[in-house]
Amino acid sequence: MKNRFLITAASLCLGLLLCLSVFAASGLSDIAGHWAEEQIEEWVNKGLISGYPDGQFKPDNPITRAEFVTLVNRACKIPQTDSATSNFSDVKASDWFYKEVLSGQAAGYISGYPDGTFKPNDPISRQETAALIANYLGLQPGNDSIIESFNDYQSIAAWAKPMVNAVVANNIMNGFPDKTFGAQKNITRAETVVILDKVQDYCGDAFLGVKGIVKMDDQPVKGALVRIFAKGSNEVLQETVTAEDAEFSFAVPAGEYEITAVQDKNVGYAGITVIKAGSAVNQEIILAAGARVNGTLLDKSGRRLANLPLGFTTNPTFVENTDSQGNFSLVLPMRGSDGQLLTYTGYFIHDGIQGVFARNLQFNGDTNLGQISTEIPGTTPPGGGGGGGGSGDTTPPAWAAGYPKTADPSPDGFRLLFTANENGTAYYVVLADGAAAPSASEVKNGTGNGGAVAIGSGNTALEANTEASVNVSGLNADTSYDIYVVAEDNVGNLQSSPVKLDVKTTSSTPGDTTPPTLISAAVNGSILELTFDEKLDASSQPAGSDFIVSVQSMQVNVSDVSISNNQVIITLAEPVKPGDNVTVSYTPGTNPIRDEAGNNATTFSDLPVTNNAGVLVAPPLDPTVATTIFNSTAFLYTGSNAVQTGMAPDTIEEKRAAVIRGRVLNRDNTPLPEVRITINHPEFGSTLSRSDGYFDMAVNGGGVLTVRYEKDGYITAQRQVDVPWQDFALLPDVVLINYDSTATPVTLGSSTMQVVRGSQITDKDGTNRRR
Repeated sequence: MKNRFLITAASLCLGLLLCLSVFAASGLSDIAGHWAEEQIEEWVNKGLISGYPDGQFKPDNPITRAEFVTLVNRACKIPQTDSATSNFSDVKASDWFYKEVLSGQAAGYISGYPDGTFKPNDPISRQETAALIANYLGLQPGNDSIIESFNDYQSIAAWAKPMVNAVVANNIMNGFPDKTFGAQKNITRAETVVILDKVQDYCGDAFLGVKGIVKMDDQPVKGALVRIFAKGSNEVLQETVTAEDAEFSFAVPAGEYEITAVQDKNVGYAGITVIKAGSAVNQEIILAAGARVNGTLLDKSGRRLANLPLGFTTNPTFVENTDSQGNFSLVLPMRGSDGQLLTYTGYFIHDGIQGVFARNLQFNGDTNLGQISTEIPGTTPPGGGGGGGGSGDTTPPAWAAGYPKTADPSPDGFRLLFTANENGTAYYVVLADGAAAPSASEVKNGTGNGGAVAIGSGNTALEANTEASVNVSGLNADTSYDIYVVAEDNVGNLQSSPVKLDVKTTSSTPGDTTPPTLISAAVNGSILELTFDEKLDASSQPAGSDFIVSVQSMQVNVSDVSISNNQVIITLAEPVKPGDNVTVSYTPGTNPIRDEAGNNATTFSDLPVTNNAGVLVAPPLDPTVATTIFNSTAFLYTGSNAVQTGMAPDTIEEKRAAVIRGRVLNRDNTPLPEVRITINHPEFGSTLSRSDGYFDMAVNGGGVLTVRYEKDGYITAQRQVDVPWQDFALLPDVVLINYDSTATPVTLGSSTMQVVRGSQITDKDGTNRRR
């Protein structure tokens, strides 16, 4: 399936096909007597598909690739993913099918065309459909024996024949009465319903998940690149980048897999076996410091190999592409779980064929492999160009005036600056002050004189007459070093001798004696955050007894305290409520709050805490894309902090998405929080008014809805509102009247006449007491 556009699929025009069903199946005017009438009726009644606004289903119309993916996801209840990004240039976050395509991509059953597109609005053919389904369900391809019975067997593409054979063998797809399969025909809406109705029987086994978290020093790691491979394979099946929670998930069929995670110079990996749904949840990948391995790949003529896939494998595999200058840089684990150095094989892939450029490599620290020749044939540059294989160029590059040089010395390093007269590579080594001078070839190899270990080494690509720079770090403060630099052009002409540079790092920053200053305190629920003006020492561990937290003048127990960057996170034994007055006091204990310079935070007492409980904060919008009502308001009912609860999954339709907004007040016109808001459609769940009295509730627009306001001790109220699509519907303020606490109770079944007395009321008619 690698030689074709690896089955992707389908798009249901949301407003037309996948909207909340507005027609009962019996209302469709064009399916009576159709061969697929029964299945279409069933799917429409289940809400999996619907008709067009004109009352037709159009069963013989083709279906697009994005539409088909959407129906597969719905039929098999494939969860939507928020952790992935689109690999396709024509699938944007503003597209209605964006999350559907991402979910199919994460589930591992769709890919795209070689040009990086998905073509979501193109029709999907029958053979493409067969391949997608076989890929998703993990059906055994089989041979061609079954499909040879079709009269048009030879018209089925070679890449599709095993998959067509598989779906026909499993009775998921069949041929036509004329004994043809029609591989090139576009699949119709009716055929899609019938096929996916059969696929549903397999769905429980097809979607299997791998979930996990990336940690380092027992802390979650944000921004880690996580990749999953089939065991023993060099091909990345899926990849994602961890967010704040450091979690990742992949949808894969049963099998053995390897997972890698890399973040900066830290790396980790794990092997995993998926045998049934849920068997691989909570896979923890622990990062440790790795070795950064650099190098440059050359073809047989000495030319740099740009944008070439390469990797290092030792089970698992770590992959990368060379840059435009043929350079590569990867971070690799140094040791296995047994503490022994790992042994790697370096490979590249050229024209679909894998070749090896190094074997039996072990790394005990950062390593520069230098320029590595491969067996890839070289190419002769066009006439008139300078310096290339076959050009007769034997002159090494020359440095521009004043280069190379150092700049910006710091306590732990400096910058190296290079400018030469032609394209090539600059190599450098960092040696102790007064060390013996190395040769040009030794500098290129990253060593000192006689192969001595260098304090540091590296290389960078040179572009003719353009300044390049390298940051050198990890050195000692207030120390002198000798730097040796040499340049080589792209055809292998190396300067005969290196240039020596002298550099001295600066002294350490004068001792910081200023204690960290508390700049804010805020609480939301059971989490109280103290924010300081500088990063805190993560090893400081203040005890819960160091703090006194008071809510409404009553002390609340502290169950946990942790340090994160410049914040102290205090977990309370019970959450605060909207409107509660909160204060916090701190007295340093045996392991106080301190900054990274060791300065202890000072005592503070009865500090007011901002109470954000009941305050709704929308996530920031991405200004680079158009954001729909559907996407911008999904936070109301999704995620761990959703304020709208009890909503049935997939209730809100993207094209019909709308929000009802209103405010609830007391009789004295003050905001009334914690009023339960519901709609006369229970599938929308409920929400509560906030501390400011306002509420927002996501619904599907397109009609009149009844809003119900309920709160203990208050008379229930109702309001109706006409809700449009893709907009906010604003309700007038509603005042809830509390029950009269002094009213005389009435006992039913008692005396025939009873007198009821209420509270004293003053209005335009004067002061009186109702009876």
